[in-house]
Amino acid sequence: MLLTLLAVGVFVLSCGKNEVTTIAESIYSDVIRPGSQTPADDPAPDVPDDPGQGGEDPGQGGEDPGQGGEDPGQGGEDPGQGGEDPGQGGEDPGQGGEDPGQGGEDPGQGGDDPGQGGEDPGQGGEDPGQGGDPTPQPVDRMPNYVESSATTINVSTSNTGIRIAGLGAELDPHFLSQNVTRNDGSRKADWNKYIVNRAKAMGIQRYRVMVQPHWWEPDNDNNNPNVMDDSQFTWNSKEMESLYAVLDLAQSSDATVTLVFWGCPIDAKLVDGTYVGRHFLCDNGSTWVTAASNNDELAENVAALIKHLVRVKGYTCVKEFTPFNEPDGFSTIKDSYVNATKAIHARLQSEGLNIAMNLSDNTDGGESFYRSVVSNLSSYATLYNTHTYIFNYSTGNNTMVNWERTNVNIANGKPHFVGEFGSSMHNNSASRQDDVNWPVRGILVGRMVCNFLNAGATGCSYWGLIDQYYNKSDAYDQMQQLGMWRYAYKAYSGTELQAIIDAGQQNVDYSCRPQYYAYSLLTRFIRRDSYIYPISTGDDFVAATAAWDANGRWTFAFASQKESAINYNLNNPNHNTTDNFDVYVYRQSDFEAGGTPPQEGALIEASTLLRKSDAGHYKLHIPARSVVVLHQHSN
Repeated sequence: MLLTLLAVGVFVLSCGKNEVTTIAESIYSDVIRPGSQTPADDPAPDVPDDPGQGGEDPGQGGEDPGQGGEDPGQGGEDPGQGGEDPGQGGEDPGQGGEDPGQGGEDPGQGGDDPGQGGEDPGQGGEDPGQGGDPTPQPVDRMPNYVESSATTINVSTSNTGIRIAGLGAELDPHFLSQNVTRNDGSRKADWNKYIVNRAKAMGIQRYRVMVQPHWWEPDNDNNNPNVMDDSQFTWNSKEMESLYAVLDLAQSSDATVTLVFWGCPIDAKLVDGTYVGRHFLCDNGSTWVTAASNNDELAENVAALIKHLVRVKGYTCVKEFTPFNEPDGFSTIKDSYVNATKAIHARLQSEGLNIAMNLSDNTDGGESFYRSVVSNLSSYATLYNTHTYIFNYSTGNNTMVNWERTNVNIANGKPHFVGEFGSSMHNNSASRQDDVNWPVRGILVGRMVCNFLNAGATGCSYWGLIDQYYNKSDAYDQMQQLGMWRYAYKAYSGTELQAIIDAGQQNVDYSCRPQYYAYSLLTRFIRRDSYIYPISTGDDFVAATAAWDANGRWTFAFASQKESAINYNLNNPNHNTTDNFDVYVYRQSDFEAGGTPPQEGALIEASTLLRKSDAGHYKLHIPARSVVVLHQHSN
């Protein structure tokens, strides 16, 4: 996340040499150059270029004039955005007290062994969240649709050229090690009851996960970086056990994990009370994490971790590794990045661990660093990623699309992933964003996802899945409070957030923020291996996209920040059948005073079964300030 937080995480892989090669190749072997047609051997429709995309992309491939150059350590600080009025257009940012808290306990009970979880609604390509309700009769228009005001829009006949890697979230492994041990209301059983069950219900397919070297090697195993002494590694530390729980969740969900090495800490502590101090890998840097003084020792440390996770623990979910978190913000890490990456890659190869290298991980102010990584490490990279915290409620779709298109173009034919995203309203804090409790944030999240995918991103990962502390002894103001849901209620007692929670009748543990309900609609139905077909709405604050999944089903997603409802006649020239669509609607008004939000923690259910009209299009009504998802009905 923002540079003031912690260290980089890496996606872990757990397979033998041949298996690893197959995994790394299979994830991205379908990559086609952005803008190209669907592969000839794929059963996608053979259609002409998109007549409705407007041809030229104003700003494609150019610099992002709002980036403001290097970001010296703020990790996504927005140098010019901060003064915007996030509540423009009649938004009442003080509502905050959304009222989704009707239902107390999360229906996913169970205090089993952490990471094992209950049911897995997202396994094996299944469509999470379909439910078993009787099928309603299809209708030819959404409720409140007005024909006379409807605008005709089209799904593009060209996809973005790649099968996406999926949508995900940051889940750093601190809940069981640093939070349960605080004795401030969280319990070990909460891991399964809330985190595992909700994450599986959301259908999350990618996890970005932090790792730090002292968790498994607090002291150097020996003075020879070419020889690993496994007896000297602390594979059973509380920190590693917490990491295993996250990987258990990912493994049981068929999700992909990217491990991110945060850097070498200068003041390392372990939850058991052991003080490590300046880690033996540190160079002479003075930032809280630094580069390594010896890249061969660094490479051994990383290889030992991945070898243990893949070969000993059997985690096939670990597929990607990122060398450092936001390296452009740390001078010594930035300067040593190329050589350190080459050393790590060489050691992994020598161990037969052909993990996909997910490189750069730069902040949105670090474009020049990203370009240099592509220039120097192209042959080592499987994909690239960038973080962004510069967008807010005054940012139009074109700005978001052009930002990501620039990233995709810099990648020079390799996939680009949005490794972290959130709003610009962080108020100089790595752990807070002012809008995190606003119902309208769910719409901003939806707009960002649609725009990133339309621009050619292979996916994106929201920071972060849950509220949590990163260190057991941290004060309240250091708790990460950007989650899809909150931490134990007791921890907020007497704080400014308690009033918001209580006003929304959410005085329960792990209460869900409105954005949970909105983002869940996207993670449940825009699935890994889908092709993305952009939809142009002609409105800079109504984003839309279409996803055609590996099972041949379509999903249409709309995120509208408009104050009034919009009616569309949607044509999909790529899809000529008469299949019906389940319609799911997130309304900002449902989470405001007098609204009717879902039961606490429950997923939004389909409200309409829509069929194609006799005129050959889908008659849509997009409510004011809403996220609407249409998913091809499973008969």
